[in-house]
Amino acid sequence: MLTFFLSAALAFQSAGVTSQSPPGDVCEVYLVDVKTAQRIFERNLSESDLEQKMAKAEKTLGRFTTTIGEEEQTTQVYRLPGGKFVTVTVFYTDETMASKTTSDSIEVAMAVANQPLKNARTARNASVAEIPYTQHTEKLRVKQYIVLQGRTYYLGVECTCTQGKTSEPESPTRQN
Repeated sequence: MLTFFLSAALAFQSAGVTSQSPPGDVCEVYLVDVKTAQRIFERNLSESDLEQKMAKAEKTLGRFTTTIGEEEQTTQVYRLPGGKFVTVTVFYTDETMASKTTSDSIEVAMAVANQPLKNARTARNASVAEIPYTQHTEKLRVKQYIVLQGRTYYLGVECTCTQGKTSEPESPTRQN
């Protein structure tokens, strides 16, 4: 009998979490050694060899899932070679970029600093992109070249938008 109640309680708790929390967008932060990548591209390799060799030039710093909602902000920090940090902030709003079909938008900001930042959106050296956020929004990328320990890197964050993939327009404030 105890097993039945535990199973029922877990099922109820899981269902509650799912209905209260919409899935977030998934963002990946990556770093590419530019010199290594250029040398690999110059070698005219087959596609499979190119993919295998490029893995040496590329490094995924991390992946995270955002919290979608009106005025919701998700911030993650990752350590870079040489001791610096990259701070990535994803922000959802309906107040800054109205378009013909929606007032909702997603903004992605990325900034490099000597210490972790609370918010990349307000950093002086931030790279920022903002686009309308609808059920048709698929991806958003922010990138910049940086120099760390005398080497040039291509630093990027790419967010894959998962919210609102239904037949009707979806708002970041709406929860199913």
